[in-house]
Amino acid sequence: MSPDWSKKHDIKEVECERIFSKLGRVRVLNLRGWGIKRVPHSIDKLKHIRLLSLSDNKGIEILPDSIIKLQNLQALFLINCEGLKRLPKHIKKLVNLQTLELHGCVSLTHMPRGIGELTSLENLSAFMVAKDNCVTKHSGRLGELRDLNNLRDVLRIMNLRYVKNPASEFKAANLKEKQHLQALTLSWKLGDPYDNNSDSGPDVENDEEMSLEELRPHLNLKWLLVFGCGRLMFPSWISSLTNLVELRIDNCKKCQHFPPLDQFPSLKSLAIENFTDLEYIESGINCDNALFFPSLERLWLLNCPNLKGWRRDASTPQLLQFHCLDYLDIRSCSNLTAMPLIPSVQKLVLKNASKKSLEDILKMKISVSQSTSSCSSISHSQLKILNIENIEDLEVLPEVADKSHITPTSLYSVLSTNNKGVFCFAASNLPRAACLLGL
Repeated sequence: MSPDWSKKHDIKEVECERIFSKLGRVRVLNLRGWGIKRVPHSIDKLKHIRLLSLSDNKGIEILPDSIIKLQNLQALFLINCEGLKRLPKHIKKLVNLQTLELHGCVSLTHMPRGIGELTSLENLSAFMVAKDNCVTKHSGRLGELRDLNNLRDVLRIMNLRYVKNPASEFKAANLKEKQHLQALTLSWKLGDPYDNNSDSGPDVENDEEMSLEELRPHLNLKWLLVFGCGRLMFPSWISSLTNLVELRIDNCKKCQHFPPLDQFPSLKSLAIENFTDLEYIESGINCDNALFFPSLERLWLLNCPNLKGWRRDASTPQLLQFHCLDYLDIRSCSNLTAMPLIPSVQKLVLKNASKKSLEDILKMKISVSQSTSSCSSISHSQLKILNIENIEDLEVLPEVADKSHITPTSLYSVLSTNNKGVFCFAASNLPRAACLLGL
């Protein structure tokens, strides 16, 4: 049966049974996107199967209990099985399972009790905290993660809002012992992009703030994403994760400033989003300017309407500099006026801001001697792309653009958007003042 055929026809249960009956000796079976709605009990005929993919079959709601008879199964892929509500109750009997890929299984109600006994698991992409009391007796709490210390790659812990005893359950998860784990996502609900599209209603089960202090991961972690939905309190242990490469923090509303973030030697990407109360990124206390984000290449500051500047401490010398920053994206941060220097930025995005904000950001785009940079891979370069949108009262680029080394020959393009459309200007056609028509 060809993949092209399956895209046009849903596979019925009887057809699945026919397939399984003929493939008793197969070791790898990929049924991704075949329109399967119900997996027959005869799946247990695949006695030699090592890898099974049922990914992108959005109609599957349950897996038959007979799947636990596949004692040789090492990898089960269920990516984007959006209708899947539960895993087999006795999944712990799949003793050789090393990979359980659940990314996109947003309808899962809980994780089965005993899943923590699968100590050979190396990839468990999602752990869903149970909501309903009716499934509690069959569901495993976060303590199921305690002994899964071979986990690596990505772990997403979702629906933290349903944790009943955060301090004890978070500690029981024992994340600090998972030294092979590369990426961790902590989500109050389901996380991006599902929260924006869900209609889950108010958080009536738990309306209090929740501390993440006991969810401290191992120091080897490289990627951390936190989706707070206004409930999760930002943890103090973040500054100890010196191996981080990417950090994204979204919607921890009550946070007014972070612990020191500037001394991550390997951090290349930082995103701070939807912080309504945030006024300064750092307090400025006990910060070392010499170690200020030595490797950061990409920075997003999105929807932080009260953000004024990077450091609160006015006594700190205003000589902060992003040595390696190549991409800067600032949106809906209307009060932001004080930023570190950005000599190496080549692409700048600024949206929903005032003309003064644009001027202040462009002032930070100045030349700095190459000898002052700790980054040898990215030179101090001229701005190549400028993308601005909804800049109040802006008709032409401010005069500071010339002083910031923004010239017609340095720009590849200027993108300007208003309510009527997008305008792109080739660098060779830009006038000296780089007029932006249609604003």
